[in-house]
Amino acid sequence: MTLRYAASEMSRMTDTRKNRVYVDSNVLIYAVEGVPAIAGPAKKLIGFLRARKGMMCTSEIALAEVLAPSKREGAWPLHAKRRVYLDFLIWSRTVSLLPVTRDILIRTADVRKSTKLKLLDAIHLISAVSHECTFLVSGDTDFKGMPPTLTHVAPDENGVESLLRVLA
Repeated sequence: MTLRYAASEMSRMTDTRKNRVYVDSNVLIYAVEGVPAIAGPAKKLIGFLRARKGMMCTSEIALAEVLAPSKREGAWPLHAKRRVYLDFLIWSRTVSLLPVTRDILIRTADVRKSTKLKLLDAIHLISAVSHECTFLVSGDTDFKGMPPTLTHVAPDENGVESLLRVLA
């Protein structure tokens, strides 16, 4: 996906709050549990963001999504998933976990009136907007009509490379 902002304009922004990257739970799952072809770009992005405290955030709802049992063949056992995700999302202090507040839920309901977003995707979107994220990285393709202040980035090789150029 092409980013809406020119790399030269964005590179002038040094405050991490101006370049906050919202990471959808599917990107976390790709990075931790995905097959190498899918996991590669997500791991690269997560590695980059881990070195820059305060840039990466996700909603607390992502905890429920990543810790849920997977129906996929060869999925990790729950105890292993739990240890890895809790370490990364909570104890590492790398990711800002954004609370699901009453305001976010009310705004989520409003967004769902005018879009076809599923409930959890709408929560992710409103969480990203509410916390002034600049980018929303998600493997979901239903993020259409994004607010002009937020750019959707696909977690594929092209999307991640473009984002890293902007953030570097």
